[in-house]
This record gives sequence, structure tokens and C-alpha cells, in this order.
Amino acid sequence: MGNGGGETSKSTWVEVAGDLNHANGIGVSPDQRTLYISETVGNCILKFSINDDGSLSRRSNFALLNLLVRNKVDSWWLGPDSMKIDGKGNIYVAQWTGGKVLKISPEGKLLHVFEITAGEGTTNVAFGEGGKDLYVTVVKDPNDPKAKGSIVKIPNVD
Repeated sequence: MGNGGGETSKSTWVEVAGDLNHANGIGVSPDQRTLYISETVGNCILKFSINDDGSLSRRSNFALLNLLVRNKVDSWWLGPDSMKIDGKGNIYVAQWTGGKVLKISPEGKLLHVFEITAGEGTTNVAFGEGGKDLYVTVVKDPNDPKAKGSIVKIPNVD
């Protein structure tokens, strides 16, 4: 029997975390045991353990981006946007109004800063073949209501 319009019934989803502040990017480690969430306001990445039943536990602050790299501007909206995780578990974080992508190890160490000169509103990142290149979406001016932007391709680093 249908649910009358394609709506998802509450019984098909379960809230596994709450009290998030402008949650945006999300990623899971290669071993499927750790979940990361970027909170754009607050400039931080949270980390959860994924339990065998799919529930989350051990919420912690994984990275405060302003402690890893100096903020370009003083704004609550500076924080991380979307993220991707490579096969080694490194997290690539697009930093909104930061004009950069941060590469962070699974231990929370800053491995590399990719400066994006095409604009300040770095929004997302994807891997090219074999992870040798990164494709990055970027808005020229984060204050532009039309958010005009582009996609740039940059070489990755090991």
C-alpha cells in the first residue's frame, strides 16, 4: 500500500544526531567506523563513531579550522562547506569564504592547504581519476546574491 504521494514515512528514517549548527558537509571513513560533519557556522568539523547498528556515539570536535589555518576574514560564515574523504581517510574540506581546500589527516593534522585563486567561496570538492586531481566548485564573491562561480581543476598532493 502506498503512502499517498511519495512522502517518506517516519518509520523509514531514524535521527542519529541532533543539535547541529548549520551542518553541511558529511563524510564516512573508508572503514565505515567514523562519520564526519562540517558545521559552517562555528568553523568546525565534528566526529562520531558509527556503531554496528548504524547509530552514532562518541561525538567530539575533530577540527577547529581557525586553529589549523588562519582565517582570511572574521566571520561566523567562514567555516567548512562540503567535504570528501579519500581512500586513506584524509578529509578534503572546502572552506566557504576561505578561498581554500584543506587536506586533513584522520588524526586531525593539517596536511596541505590548496589555495583557490578563482574566488573566495569554495563550496565543494571531487576527485579526478585516481585522485590525482581535484575538481573544486567556487563562488567568485560569497557576498554576490547570484553566487556566480566556476569549477576549477587543481593537482592533488600526496
